[in-house]
Amino acid sequence: MKTLQEPSQELAQRILSELEFKDRFQCHRIHRRAGFVPITCYAFEEIVCYLVKGSLQINTGKLMTWIGEALGDMELAERIGEIIQAGIRESEKLRQINTLMITRLGQAKKVLLK
Repeated sequence: MKTLQEPSQELAQRILSELEFKDRFQCHRIHRRAGFVPITCYAFEEIVCYLVKGSLQINTGKLMTWIGEALGDMELAERIGEIIQAGIRESEKLRQINTLMITRLGQAKKVLLK
């Protein structure tokens, strides 16, 4: 898997910030007793946390679009698009997407600490 280029200061700030209502991301959390529970995420890191726990039911195409449009991270959106088009199992897609998102989150934190 190709590495992501380090984000700009502006992009890193956007990745680590809480977004406005109009830029929120809606998906579902899987709950053992309640089933699919709708949730609204206002931050990139929030989605990463849910993905790490494995408790998020997510439309990967919508996630790709949200990352490109709401965050302005076209490189990450394109890489997610490549994973979606790869024709692999959904669980593997989510694993690879999660890995990319964790990488991007770490890069953003590193940029802002400089």
